[in-house]
This record gives sequence, C-alpha cells and structure tokens, in this order.
Amino acid sequence: MLAAFIAFGISSFAFNYKLTLLEKSFEDESFNFFIQKVVDARLNKEKPIGALVEGFSLNKETVGNDSLGYQMTALFNRKPEIFNASLKVIMVINQLNLRLMKSADGKKEELEFSIAIDYYQSGEKSCGLLYQQFFKFKQPVKSATKIAKDIDKGFTETIKKALVDFKKQIKKNKAIVRKEFETGLLFQFLENKPAQVVNSQNVQDGLYFSCKDLYFNNPGVVSNYSFTDSAGLGQRPLIVRVPGYLMERVYAIVRGRRIFIYAGRGNYKEAVFGDDGKLFIPSIVNVPLSVSEKGSSTSIGILNTLPPATKAISATADSTAKQPQTIYKATDFYLDLETGDLVSLVP
Repeated sequence: MLAAFIAFGISSFAFNYKLTLLEKSFEDESFNFFIQKVVDARLNKEKPIGALVEGFSLNKETVGNDSLGYQMTALFNRKPEIFNASLKVIMVINQLNLRLMKSADGKKEELEFSIAIDYYQSGEKSCGLLYQQFFKFKQPVKSATKIAKDIDKGFTETIKKALVDFKKQIKKNKAIVRKEFETGLLFQFLENKPAQVVNSQNVQDGLYFSCKDLYFNNPGVVSNYSFTDSAGLGQRPLIVRVPGYLMERVYAIVRGRRIFIYAGRGNYKEAVFGDDGKLFIPSIVNVPLSVSEKGSSTSIGILNTLPPATKAISATADSTAKQPQTIYKATDFYLDLETGDLVSLVP
C-alpha cells in the first residue's frame, strides 16, 4: 500500500516526532545576510506538519514542533560567523508540510518537505519585504527504525537549501524592497489569526506563495508574472516566471477566480469551493512528468502518492447561492488552509 503523510484534523502538542534543526550542518555555510529573527507564523502550530499513515490506516504518528521560531532564532544567533553581511533579515515561516512518498521508481521511500517563507529586511521602524518563497526538498528514508534522524536531516537540508536560494536571489537581484511595513503592525499581523477571508466570491487573481496567503486572500507582491504554458494551466506542467525572482513555482495560482494548487512536477490541480465553504481538489490523480524546473532540489514534489479522491462535489463555485448538500465519501479530501495539507473528511 502507498504510504503518505496526511493530516486527519489532529490538534495536539503531543507529537510523536518533534522537528529539530541540526546545528552542526550549518558549520560550513556562509550567507550574504544576517538572520536577526525567525518567526513561525503558521496559522495553527498545534496541528502536525504531517501524520504517518500506511494506506488508509488510522495508526498514525504525527510530526510537528510548536516552538520552531524560538529554536531557530537561538541557533542562528549562536552562529554569527555564517552570516557575513550587514543585511539584517527577519525570516517568516508561513507554511510547513511533510509527506512520506514513494520514489519515482517505486522502490524506495522519501520524505518530501514543503515550506513557504517570507524574507523581510529589518529596519529601525519598518520592515521591507524582499522575497517570497515556496520551496520543496526530498530526503531519502534510510531506515524505518531511524526515521526520526531522517526527518531532522531532511528538515535541516530544506532550511539550508531554502536559505541558499535566498542567498542567490540577493546576489543576483540585490536587496530590493517590494513592500514596506511598519514593524509593530507587521508583528501584530503575524501573531493574529482572524477567520478565513477567502471564499468563492472574493478570491483575488494572482500568485499565492503559501496556504496562509490564500487563507487571507492575500496574493504575493509580484507583478508582470507569466507562465511557460499559460493555456495549459491545470492540464499540463508549467513554470512560473516573475521578473527579478528565482523561484519558478508558487503554492497556488488564481486566474479568473479559478484556484489552482501546486501538485508537483510543475503541475497545478484545480480546487473548488464546496457548499460548506471547504476547498476541495475534486480528483487527485497521477500527474504527468514535467518540464524540468531550474535549480537543484526546488523542482521536486508530487501528489501521485496520495490515494485518489472521488468527485463528490455537487455544488458549483458560488457558495452563496442555494446549493445541494456536498456528499462526503471515505476517499474525499479537502485542503486545510491552516496547514496546506489534504485532510480526510472521514475520521
């Protein structure tokens, strides 16, 4: 049976595996910025980033950490020698996911990490948004009995490679502030969690770098973006092009109020609102092989290891009109916009 990391609406601090950043792995690194602070701004840190599930079994083992921001800030503050620059940066984590997947040849298992990060230039009274990033990395699973080590190693490599990506961004395009925020108001926004804003009627067109951005109906601060295959959105692989940006993928694309979620290998699957306001991917199927995206680890990620979801949506996209009742089946999943994960509707 396929193994996958799927959330089942768990809300607990008692995780089976607690994410840890491995300090020794950063000893030989050097960055052209200084991380002043890491803010874990995920919408719900009580939920795990993944739950180990064998097929449809409910014997799950959860992975998470509700104090990531504090731990990462402390680690980076202990290693000032790796940050050889005066550019002070606040690193904001908006999304973090983990799935256990079959490798492309089906012979091995891999841990796939997905992370969404905003980078702000820290000033005395204001912070300037420099870069938004939706990043993926895969870590081979060496042993089922030592999976905790693989999880920590994979998470550490994900952070390192995401920082290297930002390093290349700064080197190539300098520290260009895309939007300015008053420092106090920014941190107040990051700490608050209002009700979900987005719905079928108000969703704005644009690029969304995290599930949190989609939750707040807050597209990325980018313009003049394009796609390598605009007509193929939702049907064929494509690469996202943004002037001055190295990133070639985003968490979601909204065009004409149609929502497309990144499904791996350059593919985006359409998601629609049910009559209850939940955001569904009506059918999860194997996605085709993609165009090759530039970069090392940033191009990987696929949903074809997840069990297929049936087309159980009877409502149209207009959730405000009178609609038939959405029927849930054992294979139905919706997108939890608090975490970015697929959630089973059947406990």
